[in-house]
Amino acid sequence: MWTKNEDKRKRTNYSVAFKMQVVEEVENGLISAEGARKLYGIPGKDSIPSWIEKYGINNKINKAVYIMTNAEELELVALRKENKRLKKALDDSHVHVLAWESLVEIAEAELHVDLKKKFGLQLAEKLKEKLTQSD
Repeated sequence: MWTKNEDKRKRTNYSVAFKMQVVEEVENGLISAEGARKLYGIPGKDSIPSWIEKYGINNKINKAVYIMTNAEELELVALRKENKRLKKALDDSHVHVLAWESLVEIAEAELHVDLKKKFGLQLAEKLKEKLTQSD
């Protein structure tokens, strides 16, 4: 029969420096992850792969820091403002297009002419007829 103490595994906390040393050895090809686990007596099979993910070279590359100069920062602010202005202008143009499309639909319904296809003499004649009828 198992008791609580027998079922519990011993948990070892390794220092960050030790983890980084093991990761460096594995990444440099000096030893395999399984070999390092056996050499250093690390019981968990997932420990070293998780250390590689956390402390490995790929993780360091993804966390590169870029320092901007004042000129670059000012340019970024200006570009963000321009981007915001252009987005607003685009939204406004969409509203204008919808308004014109609505106007064309209403005019087509009133004049019984397909304005999208027949724009010119027929439209002028229909408008003239409509104006004379309303008088």
